[in-house]
Amino acid sequence: MKVTYFASGVKDVNTEAKALFDIRPFLRAFCQLQAPRFKNSFFINDENVYLIHHVGDVFLFVMTKDKEIVRRIDSSDISVSGINDLLGRDEHLGFASYVILKENYLGFASTIFAPKVDVFVTYVNKLLSSTGNSDLQIYLHALMHQATKEEAHEFDHIGTTHIEIGRENSMLQYMLAVLGGDYEDATNLQGMRITLKPRHLQNIKEVVGQVMDQVPEDGLEKFMMRAKAEHGSQTMDLYLTGKGAVSDFVNTSDETRIAENLMSKAEGNRFVTAKLREYIENEEFEE
Repeated sequence: MKVTYFASGVKDVNTEAKALFDIRPFLRAFCQLQAPRFKNSFFINDENVYLIHHVGDVFLFVMTKDKEIVRRIDSSDISVSGINDLLGRDEHLGFASYVILKENYLGFASTIFAPKVDVFVTYVNKLLSSTGNSDLQIYLHALMHQATKEEAHEFDHIGTTHIEIGRENSMLQYMLAVLGGDYEDATNLQGMRITLKPRHLQNIKEVVGQVMDQVPEDGLEKFMMRAKAEHGSQTMDLYLTGKGAVSDFVNTSDETRIAENLMSKAEGNRFVTAKLREYIENEEFEE
């Protein structure tokens, strides 16, 4: 499961002024609130949405139409384990995302059917409005990073790599010739996508490094690789061309360790720290 990181804060809806603000105490207090009917009053796209504190800085964000979950939350303060039990028994109940909240940023992880980060922002803003804070809204800023070749070479393990080249890239003409095509006849061809795919769990750092150093930069539209600093460490997407969102990948095979993995990934991602500091230094904030 992919975790994407965002700088977070609040803004005044009237003046657009932005401020750094740690929203964790507010959301923890809401999750602890013994007011099930209030918690059951939030709808997005005709579905109930719920935020449930998991452990530490990790929250579960659930969207569902299922009447059993709605009934349980309407009558009691349901736990994460209770939600997981219900989700496990019936595939129609709904789908959950994980949110790890830090002082000035958050990490958001979801599967293909789970609620996305824009739904989470809408939910929190509805909560702010319903608690007398309608002048404030949470906002997110995606943390973006473009790696250098030197940074890429520092990683010990390189996996699947995606390359996109446009017509201006001289490699396109060469590749067409290898495949039996004629560059002069390919006037409607915009570009080419190439994927370097390793054998299962194998390292293709050497071949990717050779390609990375040799591919012409003119017309190079995308060069993205899955990289690890060392065996068993966190996996991230590195973009050599264009900027990609700072992210991690979390193993979901053991549900009991997802929260633990989220916390260790967030704390160990050096790009999060660097890009968050860069964003805070360049943005203007009010108290």
